[in-house]
Parts: sequence; structure tokens; C-alpha cells
Amino acid sequence: MWIGLAEEGTRKTIKPALLMIRRLAEPIQVRAPHHHDAGVNDADDVFSPDKLIARYQHVDAVLPCHSEQFSAAVTAALPARMRIIANHSVGTDHVDLAAATARGSS
Repeated sequence: MWIGLAEEGTRKTIKPALLMIRRLAEPIQVRAPHHHDAGVNDADDVFSPDKLIARYQHVDAVLPCHSEQFSAAVTAALPARMRIIANHSVGTDHVDLAAATARGSS
């Protein structure tokens, strides 16, 4: 179940859309909606690449954990508006940095 983050066309805010792909520490989940149109995967499921791509279509930034794999194929399928991958784990080996940089993500 997804909490928050309205789909494109139904958003009533101009805040950047942030997807917290995993359930994070409570202080992060409480603070995020103050600055973002924030959504969280409350079930804390690990998604397949296809589900990741589908869920990222209406966001500006994503806060993934190490369980999400941003391969070149996943990164290429992200929408142009999704420009920030803000890692919430240690390391970057789950992100194809060359592919992310090439598409303008940071």
C-alpha cells in the first residue's frame, strides 16, 4: 500500500514529488511531507525493475535503499522529470552511475 503522493494530474501542491521507496525511520517520514509531495511504500515491499519504473513515472526525486537496483535499463526508462536519486544506504553499487549521469540525474 502506498501512502501519500498523488498520481500525476491529481496533485494539489507545487512541492517536488518525492518517492521514499522503502519504509524509513519515522523522523524522515514525518519531515518529508513538510517539504515534498511525499509518498512511501508503507508495505516495505522490494519491487521488481518493472514496478520501480511504473512507480517512478510521476516523481521528481526518489529516496531508495540498497534493495532497489538502478541498472542502465531502469535508469533509461525513468521520466525526464525524475532528476534526483538520493541514496538512503551505504555505497552506490546498486546504481549505474554512468547511466544516471548521462540522463542528467544526480
